Amino acid sequence: MQSEMQKSNLLMQWIYSVFELMVRLYLANVFFSSGWTKIQNWSSTLYFFNDEYHVPFLDPGLAAVLATAGELGLSVLLVLGLFNRRSAFDLFMVNAIAFYSYYSVLKNSAVAIHDHLHWGLLLLLLMISRNGIIKADRVLAFFLN
Repeated sequence: MQSEMQKSNLLMQWIYSVFELMVRLYLANVFFSSGWTKIQNWSSTLYFFNDEYHVPFLDPGLAAVLATAGELGLSVLLVLGLFNRRSAFDLFMVNAIAFYSYYSVLKNSAVAIHDHLHWGLLLLLLMISRNGIIKADRVLAFFLN
């Protein structure tokens, strides 16, 4: 009986881990694509950060660099599963600041608002979820212990 329970728990852990990996890959694609678009046309990025997006307390140029670096770097960490909760938290903050900063641009687009809320909820899920199996953090912990 107990071995059946253990098998069931292991199966559920693998299903959860695959689901978590799919969420991480989806979010990484969203944010990496956004960061890549910013790099591809840096002059447009600087224009938007100067004239459209109103990031509080930061110089627009610095905000553009930080947003781009965050979207690119943190997406890679999500894919690898390194510092998963911290990466999800930092991307959540990037998403929240982006939503706040250009809400006036977004308010006429229910789809854009929905997307940011959707991404935020998925990032919250990653922040509070238990550790899945399919991530580099687990491999590192195994070798460091």
